[in-house]
Amino acid sequence: MVYQHLDEAFKKMDEIVRRILEGKTLDLEEKTGKIILRFLKDTPSLVGLNLKTYGPFKAEDLASIPIKNVEKLIGYGIVKKVEV
Repeated sequence: MVYQHLDEAFKKMDEIVRRILEGKTLDLEEKTGKIILRFLKDTPSLVGLNLKTYGPFKAEDLASIPIKNVEKLIGYGIVKKVEV
């Protein structure tokens, strides 16, 4: 299960790097329904609206999490959206 999440994250990060190097815009939010976040503080595991577990996270970790789950995290100052 952890491997699957890591594999998905690495594939998305590879896509981001490839698109940046090609000078293309990134539509990951539209395409995947996920957003890339930078955690500002250590955070325990979270259970998303889809009942999947995300984390735990350390400060400065990057994660791709469904958009529907991030509003409160941003509001509480736990994460910051990564602009790509």
